[in-house]
Amino acid sequence: ILRKHKSSDIITITINKLFSGTNKMKLCFIWVRSYKGFSDFSLNLSDDFHFQFDYPSNTLTKKQNENFIPNLFDPSISCVTAIVGKNSAGKSNCLELICTILQGSIHQFDTEFISVMEHDNKFYISHTLPTNLKTDFSYLINEEKGKAKGFNTIFFSNVHDERFYEFSNDVVTATANNGYGYRYFSNIRWKKRSSLFSIQVDLITKHRRGLQDEIKIQIPQYIMVEFAPIRPHRRYIKNSEDFIRAFKKRLSDMISQESKFICMMKYSFLLRIIDVYVNFRLDELSLSLDFMEKEPTDAFLNRSIDSMIQRLCNIAVERNGDPDFPTDFNEQLKADYGDLQQIAECIDNISPSLINSHFGSSSLCFKIKFNHDNHHIVKKLCHAFGSERIMRMSWIGISSGAKAYLTLLAVLNDKLKGTRNDTLICIDEGDLYLHPAWQIDFLHNLNKMLPKFFNAKLQLVLTSHSPFLLTDLPRDNVIILEDKHVVNKFEFPVRTFGSNLYELYNNAFFLEGKRFGSFAEAHIKNITNKIKDSELQGAELDSVEKFIDMIGDKLLRNVLKGLLKND
Repeated sequence: ILRKHKSSDIITITINKLFSGTNKMKLCFIWVRSYKGFSDFSLNLSDDFHFQFDYPSNTLTKKQNENFIPNLFDPSISCVTAIVGKNSAGKSNCLELICTILQGSIHQFDTEFISVMEHDNKFYISHTLPTNLKTDFSYLINEEKGKAKGFNTIFFSNVHDERFYEFSNDVVTATANNGYGYRYFSNIRWKKRSSLFSIQVDLITKHRRGLQDEIKIQIPQYIMVEFAPIRPHRRYIKNSEDFIRAFKKRLSDMISQESKFICMMKYSFLLRIIDVYVNFRLDELSLSLDFMEKEPTDAFLNRSIDSMIQRLCNIAVERNGDPDFPTDFNEQLKADYGDLQQIAECIDNISPSLINSHFGSSSLCFKIKFNHDNHHIVKKLCHAFGSERIMRMSWIGISSGAKAYLTLLAVLNDKLKGTRNDTLICIDEGDLYLHPAWQIDFLHNLNKMLPKFFNAKLQLVLTSHSPFLLTDLPRDNVIILEDKHVVNKFEFPVRTFGSNLYELYNNAFFLEGKRFGSFAEAHIKNITNKIKDSELQGAELDSVEKFIDMIGDKLLRNVLKGLLKND
């Protein structure tokens, strides 16, 4: 549909099915009338153009950025934008606004908005303005009201603040609040097989060399496997107390730690199957777990697992045709059980050793080896247990920073796997928990690793409190927020790329001229006043001199020494 604006000679094209099966896309600009404390608020997310919207005149203008540096990032990364500012400046809300507008859920806020997308050097606009939008450039109108077909959106956050995100289902949401999307696992619904730990194993398996050589992460050599307390469902198991005592006694009598691990592994798997059975037969369930006379523990577990799988097969036959009943879980259970049998046969490859040696009501913890040769065994163990209530795996000998890095990269690797569409990734405080040495390398490492995860184009929007990120980005790629307003880059043209760290801290993070912590500053002022106001002698003079020698800033230290000597 060709439409000619009355106010200009610009022709626009309206298309109903925009972006279907397209490539090389980028979100360039968004504006919103009001949103979570923002008012008449816009974000420029393009580094080669600058957009500006004037609400009173309903006019959107586009200006070429003469300072644009092409090929700054990997060819698969179209643009990187950093959003910085004080706490409560609105950084996280900016990311929420981007995701909300981009995937079409902004309508719930009943506000006017504009979004500008670029695809193959053409611009596509969505808006809810009551009158026609005036522009100084040609564009196409997207009737989807913001939802970009064929353009994926991922929101990642390391911030654990119990915040609720009002995104549409089209946004892949991976946050500390929701376990990065891997917390909730149903033993009945088998389509979701991954846990957060298992995708970290997948990442290390595929990108071990890159993680070691490029990211400089020391790959952990050991894993802790924690099995849940030995307590079956007392409500559904006959003589459960007698069985628990007998099972604990058998575990205590075992000399081989490998045998103890295998028994706990199979026993935990039996509990998992019982969980499934309980979900189906709450009113009719009455199970019996009894050892036959002189029956080996492993034989008992094999017999019990086979019996429970057969019970579930019978239920599947009875419930055939029930749309609410999964049809493939029995096959999956059999496959997982086969994996456990293979783990038992290769138990020497992971060399389990017991960490806690008592068999009370507490869980049993083992340490197992993890290396390039046994990762397939570890993956089988991960996939056999979806519920952390039964068995939990965690790294041994890895820092919280390394774990945060693994989590970020593993989640993005998993979410991008198999994706063919261009993707916008919003990362909220991705460098949180990282040592300054890793903060320095953060963007550099993303630029190296993310293109290895899939073949389409990526656009990154990052929030951070780290000045190291800003030293890697030109000013045109940085949005500075103050009191929920964007600082005009033309009025504040600080050079961020390769800039002095203190200048960035002072200018971009609003330190108001402070050069060190407030605690140290208060003591230094106190000492300065003491030197000015009194003649220091004896022990008091020695104490002040000792304090001055402790100060790290050479210039300040010399100034105070001069004051002390009346110089």
